Amino acid sequence: MKYTLTFVLVILAAAITQTTTSTLFAAENEHPTHPSPENGMDPESRVQPLKDKILETLFTAQFYRFDIRKRQTGRNTNKREGLTIAKVDQQYIYLEQPTTSQFLPDFQRLFKKGVQIKTPEDARTIEAALNILYPITNEHAYNSLKDKTIRKEGNQWFFIRDMFFRELKGFIFKTDDNGNILSISYSLKIPPQYGS
Repeated sequence: MKYTLTFVLVILAAAITQTTTSTLFAAENEHPTHPSPENGMDPESRVQPLKDKILETLFTAQFYRFDIRKRQTGRNTNKREGLTIAKVDQQYIYLEQPTTSQFLPDFQRLFKKGVQIKTPEDARTIEAALNILYPITNEHAYNSLKDKTIRKEGNQWFFIRDMFFRELKGFIFKTDDNGNILSISYSLKIPPQYGS
């Protein structure tokens, strides 16, 4: 999804402070400079660029991870969350962890033009990038590597990330006959024959 920097930072501020809308806008008027990868002003968040050779090889964007502490409702504890943002041509794109079956055109647009998936080695490189940008947060799925696999059927590559109520979920990359990426989607119901 495409968002302006101000929108992304307002969302981050709301998540960090969990204030009402009126308080948030009042704070914005008092302090017009928001936390960002450039100024790192917010004491409740840590911003770090994601530097990895795989990301540099596959993508045109610079990626940032915001680690924020979010107070859990009704508890006196904080929960750490990581938000990934891509910067392309002075535009910020929030890489939200998919929670529904959906196409991901903004994610697809971040790939360099020449990126292809032709071989299992190419697919493992894509999977390594997915592990960085969309880390598996479900401890059961992370520890149970049998649910995490790569399958190919025709011109579709299935990157299985987890299982939810016996349904496989993950990314689907559709390619042309040369391996060029035509579309990327996320599915909560990948047919079971593509599992391990």
